[in-house]
Amino acid sequence: MTIGARSHSPTPSYSAAWVRRRREQHDHKISASNNAIMNSSMINPVISRLHPELDPQQLEVIAHGDEPLQVVAGPGSGKTACIALRAANLLLNRAVEPRELALCTFTREAASQMNRRFTATLHAAGYAGDLSGATICTIHSLCRRLLVQHGHAIGLVPGFRLLNTDEQLDIMETNHRSIFGPDLPALSRGDDRWVRPEDAAQAGRTYFDRIADDLIHPRSLIASGLPFHAALGRSCLRYGQILWESRAADFAHLQSWTLALLADPRVHSIVSASVGHLLVDEYQDISFAQERLLLSLASARRNICVVGDDDQAIYRFRGARVDNLLRFPERFPDARVVCLTNNYRSHRHIVDTFNRWMASMDWSRDSGHRRFAKTIIPRAAHADADHAAVVSITGRDRREEARRLAEFVLTLRARGFISDYRDVAILLASVKRRHSRPYRDALRDAGIPVRLSPGHGRDADDDADTGADDAVDRDQPRDEVLLTTIHQAKGREWPVVAVGLPRRFHQRPGRLDQDLGIFCTRADDEPPERDDQFDLRRQYYVAFSRAKRLLALTGTNPDPVFAPALSGTPSWPDVDLGSPGHAASGFGLLRDAAGPAGSIEHVGPLGLAVSARAPARIYLGGRVLPSAGQMER
Repeated sequence: MTIGARSHSPTPSYSAAWVRRRREQHDHKISASNNAIMNSSMINPVISRLHPELDPQQLEVIAHGDEPLQVVAGPGSGKTACIALRAANLLLNRAVEPRELALCTFTREAASQMNRRFTATLHAAGYAGDLSGATICTIHSLCRRLLVQHGHAIGLVPGFRLLNTDEQLDIMETNHRSIFGPDLPALSRGDDRWVRPEDAAQAGRTYFDRIADDLIHPRSLIASGLPFHAALGRSCLRYGQILWESRAADFAHLQSWTLALLADPRVHSIVSASVGHLLVDEYQDISFAQERLLLSLASARRNICVVGDDDQAIYRFRGARVDNLLRFPERFPDARVVCLTNNYRSHRHIVDTFNRWMASMDWSRDSGHRRFAKTIIPRAAHADADHAAVVSITGRDRREEARRLAEFVLTLRARGFISDYRDVAILLASVKRRHSRPYRDALRDAGIPVRLSPGHGRDADDDADTGADDAVDRDQPRDEVLLTTIHQAKGREWPVVAVGLPRRFHQRPGRLDQDLGIFCTRADDEPPERDDQFDLRRQYYVAFSRAKRLLALTGTNPDPVFAPALSGTPSWPDVDLGSPGHAASGFGLLRDAAGPAGSIEHVGPLGLAVSARAPARIYLGGRVLPSAGQMER
């Protein structure tokens, strides 16, 4: 079987009526299925005993058996825990063997966390099967495994090596003359970055990766007859040939070669038949190429579960296509769609703020809609705590604004709202010097230790893109405020988050999209003229939703686009935050809740180690301490 039209054919935009009809059908299914779930054996009794805190939406995800499943998961909804528990439930119910199970995500750190939760649950349940056969890895690791096992079918020599970003750039710099030299006049077109090896490597990596992610064949660029595009296509082919002859692959070619491998009917038949259940996290972050790969793997048995949030699709610049998530019901009309809308992370004022922020935008386009309609519901243990949870910080200029932010952090520490400075994160669109320096200087002048990431104290060249398979360094030393980008903060949370709001929001299409957009085999269905509006809305939705107890919106004359988020927000310092006692044991993040020494521990949905001997339960929306029964998240 080859990868054909079914997995990557153009599909019409679905109508608003179609979406409403699907939602009505789904709502009917929910009401009918919740009772069925509770009264059936679909949830293994061991999981019910270990996790009594699971809500009906989460239970529906975990209990789902065969057939496609789409989970639209809001922030703080426990989605990663649901994936791990669903996989464990499949094994405990003997619905699948470990060797038939594949769980995919995007970073090694996320895959490792998922593996810990999965194995800990099964060990606590006394599962005796061989878990080493289960595949829990990144998409790129999965590609590498397939190429190691079957690469001979496309002539790939055993023992190829996978290049990291630095090695990829080094090969392009070293072979600059061979890759770019023959076409330098056409590539330059007044842009001399292609002439300098170091700059050409950076530009080449960006273009070549996007060509692979968007399934653009270099020969289509050559055939266009456009001088720059033809030169780019020839350079891409020469670079790919150098990698092949060097027995090396970057992430983009790893995907391309795997797709070529799965185009072999014999290989595809063997591989797809071996995938009993495929579960994919962060589906809104996959590219067109990755969608084709994953749908190909699931094509034989059709047991695919995808989890994601279209509102958190912030990696368009890296080739991610939110359309993959939005169009999944078209790919699988029989798929069950479950929305996880309970938020177990944030105070209700914070949830209200990011709900209002998203609802204030017009997401419509013609007869279609570019967003799954949903309202997030605050369910955290501290959601109704009696304190102001969203404040604004302004100043006459950026220095005064930054100085007030530093005073704000000092006040939180002095009054016991935070126990150390690492409970605070400051999120900016960029941490390059011109954006981050006022905050760094103000914090250091106030005696507050600060850590810059990415860059670790240096000015980053590209402070949004950490590499598709590179985990962000999250071992933050104690007692430091973290100053980082919104993109780096995705998937994380802090008791206190300050988000820098820019003064101006300019709509300008990216050069990469302008150059390659017309060659994409399946155009993103979002209107190009509104891409930046959608991206900005999603980016700050991610930023606002990182906060657990307190969100500070800081900016000097921020762009009017942020008015919905700032509406009704009290200004610091003219706001009474109350006392730590009003905030359900303060803002501090409880870090140590281990059981008695020497006890056997397992890990709950949030990664909390809990003693098997202690009478504590693991709560998705808070922690119950064995000693005092006090809830904390």
